[in-house]
Amino acid sequence: MGSKELWQNPDSSQTNILRETTDAFIAARLLTANTIAGIPTVEVSHEALIREWSRLAEWLRTNRNDILLQQAISEDTEEWARRGKPTDRLYRGTQLAEATAWAERNVPSQDEMDFLQASATERQQQEAAEQSRQARELALQRRVVSRQRLLVVALSIFSVIVIVLASVAQLNYLQAEVQRKNAEMEKHIALEQASNAQSRALAADANASLAQKQLDRALLLSVKALQIADTYEARDSLLSTLIYSPHIITTLHLRPYSPYAVNSIAFSANGDLLFSADDNDVFVWNTRTKKSDTLSPVGSRHPNYISQIAVSRHDQLATLGPDGVWLWNARTGEQLAQLEGNDTQTRPSGYIGGLSLAFSPDSRLLAVGQCQQFTSPGNSPAHCGEAQIFLWDTASKKRLGSPFNTPDTQINSVAFSPDGKIVAAGSVDGTVRLWDVSSGSLIGSPLTASAQPVTSVAFSPDGKTLAAGNDRDTVGLWNMGDNSIISQRLEYTRKLLSAVFSRDGKTLITGSDDGKVVLWDIVQEKPTAILDTAVYPVIKPIQEVYGSLLSIQSLAISGDGRMIAAGRLDGVITLWDMKTKLPLAH
Repeated sequence: MGSKELWQNPDSSQTNILRETTDAFIAARLLTANTIAGIPTVEVSHEALIREWSRLAEWLRTNRNDILLQQAISEDTEEWARRGKPTDRLYRGTQLAEATAWAERNVPSQDEMDFLQASATERQQQEAAEQSRQARELALQRRVVSRQRLLVVALSIFSVIVIVLASVAQLNYLQAEVQRKNAEMEKHIALEQASNAQSRALAADANASLAQKQLDRALLLSVKALQIADTYEARDSLLSTLIYSPHIITTLHLRPYSPYAVNSIAFSANGDLLFSADDNDVFVWNTRTKKSDTLSPVGSRHPNYISQIAVSRHDQLATLGPDGVWLWNARTGEQLAQLEGNDTQTRPSGYIGGLSLAFSPDSRLLAVGQCQQFTSPGNSPAHCGEAQIFLWDTASKKRLGSPFNTPDTQINSVAFSPDGKIVAAGSVDGTVRLWDVSSGSLIGSPLTASAQPVTSVAFSPDGKTLAAGNDRDTVGLWNMGDNSIISQRLEYTRKLLSAVFSRDGKTLITGSDDGKVVLWDIVQEKPTAILDTAVYPVIKPIQEVYGSLLSIQSLAISGDGRMIAAGRLDGVITLWDMKTKLPLAH
């Protein structure tokens, strides 16, 4: 090794010891001093010294790592000094830590000490710079956090302000809405009060006109008053006008504002009783006293729906509903028989169509038209696939013969001919079929006046003419002497729902869905009178109904031919004098 390194130890006492020791070893020729490339060196004279000096060998073996590290440090120091002592050649991290630990165990040269000191200084500077950087970053983070806190506080304050403003706006809106609704309510109340006042004024004018015997003017004013507003005064003036009319006996009320629709009406044989059926009850009217009563057993036996009633010339009452056909004593209300049991198991839920009743003229037979097979293609509502007409003996209460079939359609109306030999049935497919009662065979081909569903069939009293009305625009009349050809068509502009002949057979009476009852001269094929039920207020039933509330659901003519009864869908029943065409009661 270079001898210069031995003499550059910063500790002078150690340097002196090393110099004396080296000189002694050189004098003993154990070490050799030499100069190589101008650099003085000290070397071992003989390898035998290392081999034979066991203690020296032990020292070398024990400190082998330090020796190797010292050589590396010495070389790195020389390279650092040769390159002008740049900082990138200094030790860092683990390398510096190992070199520093070596320097503490050994005696480094001055150059090596300078090298290690410069490395330590550089490390301290880097650590200081890192701490400064971290401090700056921490300060920056603190400033960011502080700003974020300020921003959060500002946003919170802003949110509170927005919520307060929104609440104020919502409160203002609600107040404005309340004011608007109050204004609308006040407007509505004002309009209602104005309407009521106008209605009462017209009612007062109607009463004044009635006092002066101006019945027509009183009737018009009272109807107008009721149309404007349904006030007590308007109703009272209308009823008073109707009561004091010379053509009106009294005004009938089944019950205050009847909640159900009228489905069917019929007169007793002598015309002193009028029967009407709504959804739940059958009511009996005395046409002379205009008082009514309820056949309670009927109402309790038919809790679901009474679709049709018929009254024979011997005052037997037949009712038809979902639980079958029943016979009653029309005078006493006594139950006589159940002709057909409950068939609700074969009928789809809610289906009530295709039901019809008719007594024969001699009261011996009852024809019942009912649907026996139902079809429901896809999601379509159920409809009648096959209908049948059954004949019942009213004396024995037994079914006679085989039923009359009407395939692929349902029956809307049945009627006996005046001699009781023929049964006619009007169907949804637009046809009228005729059967021979005695043989049960079909007479000829089905009669067709229109492709629209037939809603009502009726024979003239002499049996020579058959009328069939449909639910669109036509009433067909056939000459029964040659029933293969239609003899007449009465053109209609409304949906026809019911038809009956007058007792002399010269007039056909029809009821339509606009509340009008039209009297037709079948010879001249034109109306002779129109009886309008629309002048009477419409009453809204409590149950949902389909169609116009003005629809004339059923017509009946008294046995003596003097009265016409019309049952409206909203439950109003009107009686007219057949001779004067003026209303008797409603």
